[in-house]
Amino acid sequence: MRKWIDYKRYRSVTNLKLWSENPRLNPDNKYVRLSDYVNDIISDDYEKREFIKLVKSITDRGFLSFDPVVVWQKEKEGPYTVAEGNRRVIAIKLLKNPHKAPKAIKQTITKLALEAKGKDFLDKLPVVIAPTFEDIEWYLHERHNQSGLMRRWSREQQLNAIYDLYEKYEGNIQTLIKISGLSQGDIEGHIRVIRLKNYIRNLKDNLTDGEYIRAISHRFPISTLERWFSNTDVRKEWNIKYDGVNVNIETEEIDFKNVYSQLVKRMLLGEKSEDKINSRTIRNADQVKQFLSKFDSVRKSVNPITFTERNSNGSSLSRKDTTPKGDSPITRNNRRTKLIDSKYSLTTTDLRLLDIFEELKRIPLRWKNAVSASIRIILDISIRKYIETNNYKEEIQKACKTAFVNTTLHQRLEFLKDKLPKKQRDIIAKLLNPSNELSLSVLNGFVHSSNTYNIDATFLNRFWDFLFPLFCEILDINEIKN
Repeated sequence: MRKWIDYKRYRSVTNLKLWSENPRLNPDNKYVRLSDYVNDIISDDYEKREFIKLVKSITDRGFLSFDPVVVWQKEKEGPYTVAEGNRRVIAIKLLKNPHKAPKAIKQTITKLALEAKGKDFLDKLPVVIAPTFEDIEWYLHERHNQSGLMRRWSREQQLNAIYDLYEKYEGNIQTLIKISGLSQGDIEGHIRVIRLKNYIRNLKDNLTDGEYIRAISHRFPISTLERWFSNTDVRKEWNIKYDGVNVNIETEEIDFKNVYSQLVKRMLLGEKSEDKINSRTIRNADQVKQFLSKFDSVRKSVNPITFTERNSNGSSLSRKDTTPKGDSPITRNNRRTKLIDSKYSLTTTDLRLLDIFEELKRIPLRWKNAVSASIRIILDISIRKYIETNNYKEEIQKACKTAFVNTTLHQRLEFLKDKLPKKQRDIIAKLLNPSNELSLSVLNGFVHSSNTYNIDATFLNRFWDFLFPLFCEILDINEIKN
C-alpha cells in the first residue's frame, strides 16, 4: 500500500522546484528559470488563455488542495521537486514574484499579484510527499492516461513519457508494462511514433524555416502522424517495416525525405485546403489511398535506414539560432553584414513575426530592399501585438474614433508614447518627427514610396540599432548564452 498518498504536509513555495523533465514540456527546450517554464505554457494562444484563467482562479478562490500537488525530495534538506501540479505551482510563484513574468503576460500577472498580496498560499502549500520518484511513476501514468481527473497529457506528452521510461529502464519493456499498465504492443508503437516524429529534424533542407519550426514543435499534430504511418498501404508504398520498437525504411533516403516532407507540408496546410491531411481527412483506408496517389514515387533501397534512437537535438518556437558564428554585435558596429546578430532570440506566438526575425539573421544586407521593408513590417507587427497583448484595443479605438483595424501605425505609436518608459518614449518621439533622419516617414518610404532612399548597409544597421531598445521593451527578445 502506498500510504504516502493519504498525507499532506505544508511546504514553502520557495522550496518547491519545478520539474524540468515534465512530459508536458517541450523536450527540446532547456528549463532553468521560471520564465522558461512560463514561455512554454504561453507559446500557444489557447494555453495562454487557460493559464491566465488558472492564475485568476487561484487569486479569486485561493489554492484548492483537493487535487494534490505531488513532490519528491532528491536529497535530504534539499528542495522538493514537483511531479504533479507544476502549472499551479508556476501560477503561485508568478503571483509571489510578478516581476519574473514574461512581457506577454506581465501586466495581467502584476494586477492579479496585487489582488493576491498577503494570502497564505503565497508562502506555503499543502503537498503530498512521495518517498522517491520511482514511487510517483505509476501514479503519473495512471492519472494522466486513464482517470482524467486533471487535464490529460497531450498525445505527444503521453508518448514522450513512455519513451522517457524506455530510456530510463534501458529498454526493459516488462518494467514499462508494470508502470504504465499498457501492453507491449502499445509501448512499442509509442516509441516508433516518437522516432518517426523526430526524423522530421532531418527534413530541414526540404522545408521552409517556418514549416520546420512548426513541424518539430511539440504542438505538431502527432496523432495524425501516428494514424498515417499506422496504415498498411502507406508502409507498403513507402517500404516501411516495423521491428519491435525499431522503424526500418527500405526506401532511398532522398526519396523518403521527399515524400515525408510532402506529408508534413500537407499536415501544416490551412483547414480549408482540400490537400490538408489531418485525422478527419484520413479516417478510412480509401481516403489514405487517395492522398497516397498524390505523393511522388519512391525507389527501394538496398541500404535500409533504421531508427533506433530518439534524436534529442533541435529547437522550439523560441528558436535557437543556426546562423554561423562570427557576426558582429548588434550595436556599435554599422558595418555588420546581417541586420540581427545570431546571439538574439525572439519568443512569440506570432509565427510571421518570428519568421521575419529569424530571416533577418540570415539575409545579407546586400538585399537592402527586402531588409529595409522588413524593418517596417517588424515594427508594425510588434506594435499591433503589444497593443493586443496589453488589452489597449478598446482604448485606442476610443481615442482614434475608429475600429482598431483602421488605425494607422502613426496613430498607434502616438497612443503608446505615454505608456512606455522614457527611453522608449524618446525613440517614438523621434520616429514621429518627419524631419528626423530615422523617422517613420523614412520607414514608410521603404514600403510605399517610389523615391530613392538611403538604404545602404550602414544606414539600415543604424536604423535597427536605433529601434532595438523599443523592440526589447515590447517584444520578448533574449540573448542566447553560449
